[in-house]
Amino acid sequence: MKLICIVNGCKSGEAFPVDIAAASTIGDLKTAIKRKENIFKDVDAKDLALWKVSIPVIAVNKNDTVTLASLPDGSMEELHPVDVLSDLFDDKLPKRSIHVLVRGPSPGSLEPILKRKLEEDPDLALVTKKSRIQEQWREYMASDNMPVMLPPGWIAMLESDEFAPEPRTAFSHLKNNLHAGVAIDMPYLGQTPKEYSSGQPFFVTEQMIEIWNEIQNGDEEDKHRVYRRVLSGPMGVGKTYLTYFLAASAYAEKMLTLYIADAGVLKTSEEDHSALEIVKRFLALNKDILTAIELKMLCPYDGAYVNALQVIFRTLLMQKERKTLLIVDEHGNLFEEKPYMPVRFMSLNPLSDFHFWLEDYRGAHVIFTGTADAKYEMKVLDASYLPKLQVFVGPLSDEVFSKMLTSHPRWNTPAIMDRVKELTNCVPRELKQMSRYFKGGQDSMTCLQNYTQARTNYFLGITKAYVKSLEEKKEFYEALEQMFLNGTSTIDLPWDISDLGLIYQVKDRRDNTVKRHTLCHSARKALWELYTRSTITIPRFLTEGTMEL
Repeated sequence: MKLICIVNGCKSGEAFPVDIAAASTIGDLKTAIKRKENIFKDVDAKDLALWKVSIPVIAVNKNDTVTLASLPDGSMEELHPVDVLSDLFDDKLPKRSIHVLVRGPSPGSLEPILKRKLEEDPDLALVTKKSRIQEQWREYMASDNMPVMLPPGWIAMLESDEFAPEPRTAFSHLKNNLHAGVAIDMPYLGQTPKEYSSGQPFFVTEQMIEIWNEIQNGDEEDKHRVYRRVLSGPMGVGKTYLTYFLAASAYAEKMLTLYIADAGVLKTSEEDHSALEIVKRFLALNKDILTAIELKMLCPYDGAYVNALQVIFRTLLMQKERKTLLIVDEHGNLFEEKPYMPVRFMSLNPLSDFHFWLEDYRGAHVIFTGTADAKYEMKVLDASYLPKLQVFVGPLSDEVFSKMLTSHPRWNTPAIMDRVKELTNCVPRELKQMSRYFKGGQDSMTCLQNYTQARTNYFLGITKAYVKSLEEKKEFYEALEQMFLNGTSTIDLPWDISDLGLIYQVKDRRDNTVKRHTLCHSARKALWELYTRSTITIPRFLTEGTMEL
């Protein structure tokens, strides 16, 4: 039979045929693919992973990139080496279609491959030595006091202060038995996230403690598997502070850590430029613990950053025993427009495809955040991951938010504290917005009224624009009606309303369902005003008093 195959991350127009007997096994097919595709010449056939797929190929989509992450849930089947082809594929295979998707080997040390290549090809060794002389590679002393030869650009990065965090000793207090509500000093981690206020007291939350304990001690339900999470929530609830705490704690514990404060820096026109941004941040956080062997693996041939990226993801961060942590904040920036960045640049695929992070590599911990726009979660991420891996981030607890208010002279009187908590719903961003409306000479209640009206107008404006884009407006207004009639903040609206930043989600532990709530008082008031201005008839018993404003 003739099977049309494609390598994960390649364009559909780059598919290739493999002629093989129907009585052959999947193991035989792996061997045939290895012989066919030059990119697998240094890979053992047994290390290839194959999936049965059915992807139509037509002229208009020949330039579309095919990845596991881009395929619909349930449209692929992983193939076992002992499976027989005739049991899996019919005699009449669909024409003009791709039948098998191929992914490269599981992660492992690149050192044996490098050694074998140099032994098999003496000319390569001569070329490598010559290029290193020409490029003035020089000796660098690694953390284990062993020398390694590196190109000047790499040594410059290792010696640079760009993205350099404060010494690990400055973070040692994070090893203490911290509890929710405590305010700590948070040293500089080398990157300043969006909307992050450095130099201010850093309040530890319950969710910070919970997730860090999972990283340290293992998730009770999945101790022996790779740790993968997507932190989901609207802007301003504290996702950035949560991930900063996790990255800082991992750094304090000398875990191999890759922290990207803003994935937007990876949106470049050249793949090697995007890879460089990752390499610089990885070296800055780990240069004091990377050994000579690890640095040599990172820079094996020509110092190309894309090659280093494969080592970072496939070998250094993907481990079974040693704990590692990858955190990508503002993750949604990678999916703003098509082709998405992890599709456009294959080396960034690990930042999208959770299939890449193999189940039994329990040392690896991968966290994506900043995905409140819902596009990654609802359109890109394999739906089978959502129930387990999605972690909702919402308003702070009353305990933590109260301590935050107590530390500020403007909010620390009981009367004003209660009203502030009521209006903000314990959302940090709303507290920051509120501060802008406190002006000298005005009493606090007047300032709160000004804030409430301004924020209501803001939420009303973006919601009106959203509703205008809907084809079925009636369902939207009916959902609002049910929320106000029931007298709750729970709202049943389309998933893409997450774009607007006026709702947050929580998982109901009783029935494992997801509930959506209005973010704060002003968001709810904006929805009320939108509803009352609609052409839908309002029940006479549904008045503004329903809102309990």
